[in-house]
Amino acid sequence: MIVRNEESNLRQCLTPIAHLFDQIVVIDTGSTDRTLEIAREFTSEVREYRWCDDFSAARNESLRYATGDWIFWLDADDRIPAGQIQRLSSLLHGLDLEPRAYLMTTLCKPQHETDGAHQLAHYRLFRRHPEIRWQGRVHEQLRPEPSEAGLQTVPHSLTILHLGYADGALHIKKAQRDIRLLRMDFAANPEDISTTLHLALAYARAANFSDALKYLRLLESRMDIVQDWQRDVFKLLGDLCLKTGNLEQALLYVSRGVTVFPTDVDLLYAQAEILYELDKYQNCLLTLLRIQKQPAQSVTLGNSLSDIRTKWAPLLMADACRELGRARDSIRILKATLKRHPGDVRLMHSLGLSYIRINQREQLPSLRRRMQRYPQGEIFALLLYVVEGLMYNSLDGMEEAFARLISLAPQMPRPRILFVEYLGRSNAPVGDYLSACRDALRVCPNHTVIRERVAYLERTLGIPALH
Repeated sequence: MIVRNEESNLRQCLTPIAHLFDQIVVIDTGSTDRTLEIAREFTSEVREYRWCDDFSAARNESLRYATGDWIFWLDADDRIPAGQIQRLSSLLHGLDLEPRAYLMTTLCKPQHETDGAHQLAHYRLFRRHPEIRWQGRVHEQLRPEPSEAGLQTVPHSLTILHLGYADGALHIKKAQRDIRLLRMDFAANPEDISTTLHLALAYARAANFSDALKYLRLLESRMDIVQDWQRDVFKLLGDLCLKTGNLEQALLYVSRGVTVFPTDVDLLYAQAEILYELDKYQNCLLTLLRIQKQPAQSVTLGNSLSDIRTKWAPLLMADACRELGRARDSIRILKATLKRHPGDVRLMHSLGLSYIRINQREQLPSLRRRMQRYPQGEIFALLLYVVEGLMYNSLDGMEEAFARLISLAPQMPRPRILFVEYLGRSNAPVGDYLSACRDALRVCPNHTVIRERVAYLERTLGIPALH
């Protein structure tokens, strides 16, 4: 382990699993809290290391003190879920001296439960090898690749939960730190694919889309031979186009990716999402059916949305069915999916929309109460309430509901878009309507209809445009 100021994490990380290991090496890179004291509760091998803007250097320092035949690594904000500790124990007890490297899934907990977790594969457990070391100041990789060093790559079903991206402010701070370190690596070796790709990803996380695109263009120029890293390039190009409102270009990039990687579930799902946004619902369904036909994988390479097969694809399928006038099919799909994900408020929200579509409004009060038991449930329950009111023109008391909804989710576009519609229907003063439109554009600047309404009102009223 390498740690710094992890007093709130370290004990929770190590307590359930410390007994599984013959040796624990903790390298501290400059803690000013109780991290060192807590680490010494678990091991005498706690060493201080001067931070030098290089995560690989710190990890290689930990490797220098490790004496075992096998290396397993964790960060302090990693967790082995309780239900998987026995699986890890069985794996460790069954190790022999065969040269292997085990790929395991890291599941990154999102800031909001309804956003969906992302997953990526790491070599978490590997046979000691004299040449294998970490490389890269950040997003460090084992080099040479274990397979190139003669180790057999073995996918393993163990999933490690990573909490480091659950804090939104910390997420942005980490992205800015990563950009600084990656730029140092890029300056030293601008040909390195991993550095260039991670720079693009870091700039995208920091919402600096122009610089993200600049590094993606560099990667595009190196696509003469098909390689796995190109999956992430196609996905990120599509995502950047979506965020800047260019749906047709997003579809071109993602469809190109699907042509190169026709069985990639992430690319297929991204294609289906864009088709849905373009109102091409039948094509969306056909793409989602392709996802269902792909064989399941124990470990997914690259950065991938978790639960695509079991939750996100069925949810999008249900939404597309509803838009095609097949609300009863939508309800059937959602009920089946909720059996597997019973606390998912996005699924419950979509189910409520389908009930609204076929006027089964008697189902809504109990569904909204059920939603409120879960994280962000009140937000999506209120969304159902205001959609129902707008659908059936029951506008009394809606302003209070909108005020509560927007206060709970100030950066969420949908409530503000619906509020604009509500004000338009309730004959609100033009100034209030214009203000609501401008507020909506602050969180969804690429909403074409609202932008056109603002421009029209500003011209009509002779009001200077805001920039």
